[in-house]
Amino acid sequence: MFCARPLREGGRQRQLVESERILLQQTLLGAVNALTEALATAKPLFFGLARRVKRLAKEIADRMMEPHVWRIETAVVFSQLAAINLPDEEAENMYIRKVLRPEVQDVVNRSPAILDHLLGNVPRLEDVRKILGSLGDHANRRTSARAEIRRAFSPRPSPATSCRKCPCASWTWA
Repeated sequence: MFCARPLREGGRQRQLVESERILLQQTLLGAVNALTEALATAKPLFFGLARRVKRLAKEIADRMMEPHVWRIETAVVFSQLAAINLPDEEAENMYIRKVLRPEVQDVVNRSPAILDHLLGNVPRLEDVRKILGSLGDHANRRTSARAEIRRAFSPRPSPATSCRKCPCASWTWA
């Protein structure tokens, strides 16, 4: 004989799990939206950048059939939060990719670690933290790659050439 009670309980359990998932999703979305609004108010340039990057990241994730696009979108918003702490002039310099003062560059370089620490207590954001951490790795690789390129193309004195008439003659390109 067939008993319907386990089916009803299973259906109720599934409904509870789905309700909790929706609640958590709405809570996270609300928190991210609040941070986005804070970014929009404090640093409109970075808010616009976050919106553009978020749209592009979503398009790429959709094409790749990424099942958890929200993780990427959340990481994009959080990645721009470092700009909130910067003075307006330095934030603008960062936005237009000007060379930053060393102490400002240090703050920018530490931002992935700071964000990781801040998000460390938020459950289920481990993947978002990994994405943000990889952005820090990318920034370090980009900085070291730029340094390598500069070093490769910077003029160096050549011991083989010692022409006193032309100052350029004493330099070679690596």
